[in-house]
Amino acid sequence: MAADKKVVCKKAFGPVWVVEPHADFYQAVEAINPSDFGLQAGVFTNQLDKAMRAFNWLEVG
Repeated sequence: MAADKKVVCKKAFGPVWVVEPHADFYQAVEAINPSDFGLQAGVFTNQLDKAMRAFNWLEVG
């Protein structure tokens, strides 16, 4: 999803869930960190080592 889309770059009122698929794990993590709204993030993977890396790298919360 383009970074300039309102749902990505503006504050939304109400429950909003942006799902953004990425082919590369590292690219996905790097796409999350620049957000101004980093309250939470979710990473869906079947590889525990990647989930733990995301836990350590993501700047949210």
